[in-house]
Amino acid sequence: MDPVALGAIASTAVSLVLLYLGKAGEALSEKAGEKVFEYLRARFEKRPAAIEALGELEKAPRDAARRQAVQAHVQDLLTEDSAALAEVQRLLAETGARQAPAVAIQQNAGNKAVQLGQVFGNVSFGKD
Repeated sequence: MDPVALGAIASTAVSLVLLYLGKAGEALSEKAGEKVFEYLRARFEKRPAAIEALGELEKAPRDAARRQAVQAHVQDLLTEDSAALAEVQRLLAETGARQAPAVAIQQNAGNKAVQLGQVFGNVSFGKD
């Protein structure tokens, strides 16, 4: 699987973990986040740096640097272990089947605006 797709999967998994840690999501999202969190914690047991990063994220789930560190460890895990990739994809698919579809947002930014690439993961507006 290409690195961009693995990054998107890792980002989505970490987003679910953040919903669980921050207790900010719906009950189904929090439960899915708990499943992903517990799975990652079990898989990271033999990776001291990864388990430390996950513990730091647990202490401060809103810290972007900690989130990125965990995401990097998740992406490494998914790259190295096809069984872990399959399981995380299964957990995400199970979650996606129960969640509402995404909402498209249209924005007019003027003549000089340029949009490049795609955005993956959860988007929120308002206070953090």
